[in-house]
Amino acid sequence: VISETYNYKYEYLNAQKTGFPFSGLKEFKSDVFLFNRTMEKAEEIAKEYDMLTIDFRKIQDEDFDIIINATPVGSAPNTEESLLHAEQIPSHAVVMDVNTNPVETQLIKEAKKAGAKTVTGERMLLHQAVNQFKLFFNLEAPLEVMEKAMEEELGRRK
Repeated sequence: VISETYNYKYEYLNAQKTGFPFSGLKEFKSDVFLFNRTMEKAEEIAKEYDMLTIDFRKIQDEDFDIIINATPVGSAPNTEESLLHAEQIPSHAVVMDVNTNPVETQLIKEAKKAGAKTVTGERMLLHQAVNQFKLFFNLEAPLEVMEKAMEEELGRRK
């Protein structure tokens, strides 16, 4: 979906110490904004990783290119919840939700309504598993087999 990472403006919806490879995007002249429901927590972690923070009320004032949700908001059993709604999402944005239950979260639905491109969480889940397989077994992972198993499991959840 994204061919280059230079000069993008990212919004990362989480303030846990997970998923902070996004902080490395500063090397590519990208601004990374961290959002959390507790601003103090967001500011603490953003300072440690040289990221910016944003207040929830100001999200729609920014023109984010990439929005990544790494919170449990929108996952089962609260599948109707979303941190953002269509009017807060730019139509040119790429929106990823790392949740996989359901695969199409309310955030993904809102992003589609806004006309944004979407990436669902099972892609990240699959590629994390592929890399773990390589590390554990020191072999190339059987991507197609793993992808089929993942799709079967996610299909059972519907």
